Amino acid sequence: MIIDDPILVAGVQNYLTKLNNKAARDVILIATDHHPTFHWYSPAIAHIEWNRRQVLNRVVRWVNNVARGKDDRKTQITEAILFPGDVACLQD
Repeated sequence: MIIDDPILVAGVQNYLTKLNNKAARDVILIATDHHPTFHWYSPAIAHIEWNRRQVLNRVVRWVNNVARGKDDRKTQITEAILFPGDVACLQD
C-alpha cells in the first residue's frame, strides 16, 4: 500500500497489527514521504524521497498555463529514491 500521509501510515499499520502479526508482515506499507517518527516503527516504514521543489515548480507552471487558457499536458519525470525500511523483499 502506498500512503501519502504519516498519520494514515500509523493507522494502517496499527490496524494490520491488530488483525494479526502475519498481516502486518505480508502487507508492504510505503509512505510517499519520510517522516521523523518512522524510525520508531517496527517494522520500519519504507518511504520515498523526492525533490518536492521540482514537483511544486511544475505544478505552479501548470496552474499558470491553465489560468492563461493554455493547454498544458506535459509530463515531467521526477527522480525518487525508495528507502525499503525493514521490508526484505524490496531489497532484492
